[in-house]
Amino acid sequence: METNILKQILFDKNGHWDAFISKHGKKIRPVVVREVEKFRKCGDPRNGFKLLVCEGCHDMRRVPYRCKGGLRRQVSFLNKLHKT
Repeated sequence: METNILKQILFDKNGHWDAFISKHGKKIRPVVVREVEKFRKCGDPRNGFKLLVCEGCHDMRRVPYRCKGGLRRQVSFLNKLHKT
């Protein structure tokens, strides 16, 4: 399950973001759509990752790249609020 609260809301099985775009797409600024789509792909290992290997036990971890968009900073703030 996705731990990010905003991703849970926007991209759940009901497709809230896609429905919102279908209904209000012409009224939404293109930069907003780009940022949300970038956020959607954020943290997905299919979009790139670093492979970290422990030299002692040879355990391997894939650490996905994160986006640096404005929406990512706002989500970080929302997650902090949600946990308190």
